[in-house]
Amino acid sequence: MKRFKNTTLIGQGGNKIQYAKQKEGTEGSPCKICGQPNLEWVDAKLYNILAVILNNTPIKTMPDSIQGGRLADVLEEVEKKKLAFIEIEEGVHDWLKPIVKEIAPPIFRLGAQYIYDHICGGFEKEHQPEREKSKAS
Repeated sequence: MKRFKNTTLIGQGGNKIQYAKQKEGTEGSPCKICGQPNLEWVDAKLYNILAVILNNTPIKTMPDSIQGGRLADVLEEVEKKKLAFIEIEEGVHDWLKPIVKEIAPPIFRLGAQYIYDHICGGFEKEHQPEREKSKAS
């Protein structure tokens, strides 16, 4: 199991990665109503990023379907229980790495490399004990 902290991701220049979300209690298209926009900027946590990646993943084969389903189950549990950590099985993490590399650039543009590094590189090493970090380097 890979254990990831469900934290706000930091992008270019040390700024938080954010996304636009429709404000609570507003309906209709995201246009200005009474001079107020329907959208607000929200900090993107790892859960949000993984949900966007999963929603844009092409499910072409049975392994894609199985691993995507496992990731969806984990994300659903994180959302329901408001968990601080996301625990992903090794197989799901290995399946996710090439997908993030392929899907992140067109969706996240400038933040894509930070997201890829966070999910596939340094993020998993943050939670290793010091002696394992030195072996991994």
